[in-house]
Amino acid sequence: MSETIRWLIVSEVIGLAAFPIAYAAFPSLKDRGWGLAKPLGLVLFSFVVWLTSYAPIIESTATTYWVVTAVAAIFGWRYMAGRWSIVLRYVKGEWRAIAAVEILFLIFFFAWVAYRSYDPSISGTEKPMDFLFLNASTNATNAPPQDPWLAGSSVAYYYFGYWMLGGLTQMASVPTFISFNLSIALIAALSAGAVFSLTYNMVRSDRARQARAIGVGVLASVLLLVAANSIGVWEIGSLTGVGTEKVYDWVDIDRVEPAQNGNNWRPTDFWWWWHASRVINSYGDSGDQLDFTIQEFPFFSLLLGDLHPHLMSIPFVLLALAFLFQMLLSRDQFTLGWMAGNKLRVLLLAIVIGALGFINAWDIATLGSLLFIVVTIRAWRSNQGNLARAIIAAVPPSLLVGIAAIALYSPFYLGSFSSQVSPGAPIGAVVHSTRYVHFFTVWALPLLLVAPMFVATARRPVVAVATWIIDPLRPSFRGTGGAPNADGLSATASWIIAALITAPFVVWAVVYLIVNDDSLFRDIPQRFIDVLPLALASTAAMFVILWRARRGASDGQLFAIVLVGLSVYMMYGVELIFVRDLFNTRMNTVFKAYYQIWIFMAVAGAYGAHYWTSRQSTWKWSARVLSKSVAGVAAVLIVVAMYYPVAAAFSKSNGFSAEPTLDGLSFINASSQPEREAIKWISENTGVDDRLVEAVGGSYSEFGRISSATGRATVLGWEGHEHQWRGTREPFEGRAADIETLYKTDDVTNAKALLDRYDIEYVYLGARERGEYGPANFEKFDELGERVFEFDSTMIFRIFGARE
Repeated sequence: MSETIRWLIVSEVIGLAAFPIAYAAFPSLKDRGWGLAKPLGLVLFSFVVWLTSYAPIIESTATTYWVVTAVAAIFGWRYMAGRWSIVLRYVKGEWRAIAAVEILFLIFFFAWVAYRSYDPSISGTEKPMDFLFLNASTNATNAPPQDPWLAGSSVAYYYFGYWMLGGLTQMASVPTFISFNLSIALIAALSAGAVFSLTYNMVRSDRARQARAIGVGVLASVLLLVAANSIGVWEIGSLTGVGTEKVYDWVDIDRVEPAQNGNNWRPTDFWWWWHASRVINSYGDSGDQLDFTIQEFPFFSLLLGDLHPHLMSIPFVLLALAFLFQMLLSRDQFTLGWMAGNKLRVLLLAIVIGALGFINAWDIATLGSLLFIVVTIRAWRSNQGNLARAIIAAVPPSLLVGIAAIALYSPFYLGSFSSQVSPGAPIGAVVHSTRYVHFFTVWALPLLLVAPMFVATARRPVVAVATWIIDPLRPSFRGTGGAPNADGLSATASWIIAALITAPFVVWAVVYLIVNDDSLFRDIPQRFIDVLPLALASTAAMFVILWRARRGASDGQLFAIVLVGLSVYMMYGVELIFVRDLFNTRMNTVFKAYYQIWIFMAVAGAYGAHYWTSRQSTWKWSARVLSKSVAGVAAVLIVVAMYYPVAAAFSKSNGFSAEPTLDGLSFINASSQPEREAIKWISENTGVDDRLVEAVGGSYSEFGRISSATGRATVLGWEGHEHQWRGTREPFEGRAADIETLYKTDDVTNAKALLDRYDIEYVYLGARERGEYGPANFEKFDELGERVFEFDSTMIFRIFGARE
């Protein structure tokens, strides 16, 4: 428990130290960024330590982090002291929101600490990989951290999330096998506070009451972090016997079948909760998977317990969204001249945008695009409605922020980072469209929550779009030179939007016909029909954004519509194009895009619920009847969305039956006490730069556990993952064979040569090594070194003559 308290105290200290920066960075937000201060502090303080240790100017240690935090606090609170009367007025007006943020933060933090204590094991799926990066980042005295699964190489993965949590681990003096689980709880808490702050300020920009804004902020945290997709419709239907076998065959979600476990309140088949993240698929006549994708959402990720970049990025994506919303609220023009006079704000924005790609590489493209959209909207508002001029005006400031963002983290982007994306053919054409039953299983609830707002605001712009489609050559569109027509739109804007909508489909058609040997021209009309609803929704969203931007919509409403529009456009895009990686499928593209969309739609959905409930009384009688009917459906989906978290958490934790602990390696105590003691000995008695060798095995296995749990580099860990991270096998070609030779050979001279080749100080000999390479002459290691650890048949040898 003491580790948890220390962790929490350090998190609060970081937030307090960073709040003056947030206060200055968010002058247009009602709460001045209180709920954003903790993630802002983590990014800024970790960036300073990372950059200076990379130089290297100073080393990355707990002391360094504390000094950076203290310096920020001293200068920040001196700045606040000079504005004390203003600050007191702020506190007096916003104390309820401040209290709500902190209460929400604590609720989510302790709820997930409690859950992780019943399901703490850092084993299975990709947790060993995440633990590896956390240990590597915590141990590193200088950036970049060394890759513990490829001795002699730096981490090639986007590791800044691990670096931030590693710094927090050092500051709180918590062992990594505990901080791993505390990190998951912290990410949930940071995300709750950040999404509350963002949506609270969006609602307050409407001049709504504070109590309503607080309620919307709480709803946003639930939609983002607690709600599941609508898989529960099918799970509950299965449990209660609703639906025939033919219905479930048509739904065709893997292992969701009629009348399963009918006597239980939840499914009981092995890992049933996994289905929720694998909804979208298609199967061939022989039962083979044709369109396997991943559709994780935050609750699933928190439950699974993998400390992955897409999970760690959530609060920082929300932080970036808050910066962009601040830009939308500001009355200043975001031009190069303004940037020159506001260098610190621009620097903060660049640090946050640049960090996103370093935390989760996919995020920088999406948030960079959103930055450009917001800057374009600001220019569109002030240039008489000429979208072409607005886009041209938005390019220089957006490009400058993008260049600064990459430059600030250039040692990563231009140095250690590697990608598995094929440079020669970076995109592929999607072969199978998502079935609508699967699409709405994933997105029914958030789409329903934003629908009233979207429909209400889209009526007049959609009429203009329909008119343009029917008669694009009408006089009001001719000879205008891009000037607005009577509906506030323009020919220029219409053609630009048309290009944005048609471009993905044209690219898909060309790539599809060229790359796929069995492609046919007659496939194109069918795909056009498949994606037409999303294309039309994207078109409508773009016109709505331009319309509302020019017609004085509240900035909160406009920002929500922008998030909806970008989300729908991304949904449309992943139905056509995917980023080609080693898997050569759209699996990861859907995964990463849908995860970002979930964040956007949680924010927009909470705001949409506010819009819906606050305006319903002003609608006509027929609209109110329809609204109440839709509300009934939404209520059912909300119940369904809440069912999954309860049932899944109960199943995943085995009914909360274990003895609670946050020790992520406690599972080893039961399976192999010698191995746990060996891990402890290595952690306490070897240097962070020392190298060891252990057996090599497949990914998602127990192999590589010693290096993962200690952060000490081994010759080779999970070979398949190293291939994914680096996009090539060249850096580790032949290493697996060399390790096999080292353990199996009877030739001491040959073994010594291999130890020298890889600068190995320690040889680990445990159950996996004996099983994988035995029977063999393991006694040779007594000739090559001394036994420094021995517990039953598990031994560690320190090699004679190894570097000191």
